[in-house]
Amino acid sequence: MGLEIAAFILIVAILYGIAVARWAAKARRTRRREVQLNGMLAKLHGKKIQEATRDFGEPSEIVFGSSGARLYIWKEPAGPRLPRGSGIVVITVNVDPADTVTESSWKTLYAEGV
Repeated sequence: MGLEIAAFILIVAILYGIAVARWAAKARRTRRREVQLNGMLAKLHGKKIQEATRDFGEPSEIVFGSSGARLYIWKEPAGPRLPRGSGIVVITVNVDPADTVTESSWKTLYAEGV
């Protein structure tokens, strides 16, 4: 009887350890992605939009403003320099009529209940 209880406790402890390790790895990937995206977007300010398309690929959507300014939107960028993380990343870049990046931001969208 004592051996079965010890085996049960050992199995539960192993499963708990695996769950904690997976959670820690996911958190580490998410933090790494945050740091990398913040750095990439900070470098874009004042640069030409071509640098953003080089880093993130073609945008999912481009919204044209009345003054000639544009809003570039990337959803779940497949850029080779982006680490994995949870959720869907949406990157937005505002560009003036001279193709210069004036503002950039990003956010992660999570599914409900996740």
